[in-house]
Amino acid sequence: MSNRSNIGAGVIAIIAVVVGFLMGFLLKPAAVSPTALASTTITTKYPTITVSAPASTITSTTTSTTTITITGTATSTATAASTITVTTTVTAMATETETATTTITSIPPLVLTNVTQPAQQSQYHGDYAHAGFIDSSGPVNLTQIEAYNMGIGGGEELGLTAYSPSIIMADNAQNGHGAMFDLRTESLEANQVGADDQYIPVIGGSGLFWWGGTYPDNLFYGANPLANSYGPFITVYGGLVIAAGGDSMEALSLADGSTIWSTNALTSYIGYASGTVVTIPTVGGDLVVVGLSSPNVVMAFNASTGQYVWSIDLNASSIDGSPAYSNGYFYFASGDRLYKVSLNGNMAWDDDLGVPAMDTPAVAYGALYLGTNNGLLLAINATTGSVVWYDDLNGSVTASPIVSTNAVVYAATMNGMVYSINARNGQVLSSYNVEAPVTANPVLTGGYLLVLDDNGVLHVFKP
Repeated sequence: MSNRSNIGAGVIAIIAVVVGFLMGFLLKPAAVSPTALASTTITTKYPTITVSAPASTITSTTTSTTTITITGTATSTATAASTITVTTTVTAMATETETATTTITSIPPLVLTNVTQPAQQSQYHGDYAHAGFIDSSGPVNLTQIEAYNMGIGGGEELGLTAYSPSIIMADNAQNGHGAMFDLRTESLEANQVGADDQYIPVIGGSGLFWWGGTYPDNLFYGANPLANSYGPFITVYGGLVIAAGGDSMEALSLADGSTIWSTNALTSYIGYASGTVVTIPTVGGDLVVVGLSSPNVVMAFNASTGQYVWSIDLNASSIDGSPAYSNGYFYFASGDRLYKVSLNGNMAWDDDLGVPAMDTPAVAYGALYLGTNNGLLLAINATTGSVVWYDDLNGSVTASPIVSTNAVVYAATMNGMVYSINARNGQVLSSYNVEAPVTANPVLTGGYLLVLDDNGVLHVFKP
């Protein structure tokens, strides 16, 4: 994430990587003449960082190496523009230092326009669009009112699903445990043991769909098996239950479980003998979109008929989080790239994040909210793809952020921190340490924020 500036004949370029800065990007030292410190600009995908030191204070020397270190803590402010000031220490020689101040100004804070319809969270990351904008307000100050051990065992928990006022969760395919918690009575209603690979349960109609891990009777509606289901990745859309796994996908009738359409060779449409679905299907504009590995592609099919529509080759990186859909576009990350794709499969933009992102972006108020592996939470203008603000959460973000109707972003990290953040300017409003990694996506329901940690403990934060 650095550029090279030619400073004059005989002067070699500086390669700098920002270490310890809010963005998590590192400044690596390189050989350079001391006079090159007069003005060095490092341009990244994010706001430009300029390091300056008075040329007159730098003494000529035979030393040809210079170490540049950027330190400091950045904070977002609710001003007309989010301004971040960083103190920069420039060491020209072992015995001499120069200090400069760098100011980074982002574009103005978001204008909070409700361009995305909030969804009642009844399954993964909201409804079948997975946009993460939930039809519920949420707590600004994170005050935990209770923590409940759900008895589902420890591991990298995959799922926490809300069906207000009950909460249903599943673990990460390690022992097939699932549990349901009722907020009205604050009690554990059920604890079941299924087969491995249970994955995330989904509410549809008046019951719960879940995958038990055995074929052909692997998809269950409550206690009733639905035969010939293809896999664990389930979405309920209208009157359909769409299930995907392996190189297959099918749509079952929500009313009676009959097969509406199916295909057991998704990648045959693009000339491959096989592939593996790795995301929960996302539906938008009557298209159902899934990500696959080997080949690394995103594919779109007609949700009503199953007919193949388009695909996008992701080259070397596979998709990790399910796409999010909002207002005619699908948004998804693959490796360190973020994509915006229209309903007809055209690429609106393709951003280089500089670091991998494994979660599904939340889409609300004209922005995408996305966590990264190096602990950043990014707010990205959904129209232009430019960064509006960013926070360093000091822990990898693999759980997908969610956004409330009172404009609060909730994010959780692998070091156990849960944050409430102002969606407009990135100001951290509150934080809480659950003291265990969080990989399941947080849930909002009825004003409550619920977080499932990797020890199987449910944390309830009051409205």
